[in-house]
Amino acid sequence: METMPSPIGQSNKGKVTYPTRQVDSSKKAEPPYTGLQERAVMSSPEIASLSWGHIKVKGCASSYKDCKVWPGGSREWDWRETGTDHYPGVQPADLEEILRKGVQTLVIGRGMSEALQVPPSTVEHVKKQGVDVKVLQTEKAVREYNILAGQGAKVGGVFHSTC
Repeated sequence: METMPSPIGQSNKGKVTYPTRQVDSSKKAEPPYTGLQERAVMSSPEIASLSWGHIKVKGCASSYKDCKVWPGGSREWDWRETGTDHYPGVQPADLEEILRKGVQTLVIGRGMSEALQVPPSTVEHVKKQGVDVKVLQTEKAVREYNILAGQGAKVGGVFHSTC
């Protein structure tokens, strides 16, 4: 340890020591953390299972009735947050959280019996942001989503697991 000199006029009694650190000048300094590093390496989680009223996302301890997935995460899709119902259906506000994650493709699962509507205005909203959108019956939507996620695509989705 290196000893720091005492201020002028004071004794060395009670002096403070600080550890020294060797710096390897051959190593490059790392760029500052911006959060973009995580987004660049995160993959879209696979949907492990789907049954009526239950969606299980790989790596997640709980199951969802309806869910949102994106590169690096998932959560319950609570329709009450945006006032969504089967009709008029999925609103742009339901998708904003996922679109902000930088997805290239968005898959929408309309339910097992396709009761959940997706207005053309919602599809257009997604396309205007440069994101491909696929609207399918939920079982087909999950298959399509998992294929894309397995290929390493930056894919997100919203899935309704009942009617």
